[in-house]
Amino acid sequence: MKTQDRERRRVSALAREYRRKGYNVQRDAPVGDGRFRADLVVQSDTDTIVFEIKTWESLSACEAAIEQLAAYARTLPHHRFDLVLTGPRAKHASTEERVAQQAAGVA
Repeated sequence: MKTQDRERRRVSALAREYRRKGYNVQRDAPVGDGRFRADLVVQSDTDTIVFEIKTWESLSACEAAIEQLAAYARTLPHHRFDLVLTGPRAKHASTEERVAQQAAGVA
């Protein structure tokens, strides 16, 4: 399966899951003041989750953009950033670990 197909399928699955939970769901949505767009943004009355969905293969190509989106989402009240990785694991986990740490504000 192609990288974009994997990512689209995972976005669709997450959108269905969060709709069932009662969240308002937006695909390819602006975040905050619109400087960034996310693959999926889900909102409830109390929180907002910003999702980027990537395959292991596409992760390193968009690392800087993911870091910027994650950092920006952390500055917004009641927002959380979730990076979702889909597909077969890459040979090198160092990029994944670094991005996950930065998204969590650890690095």
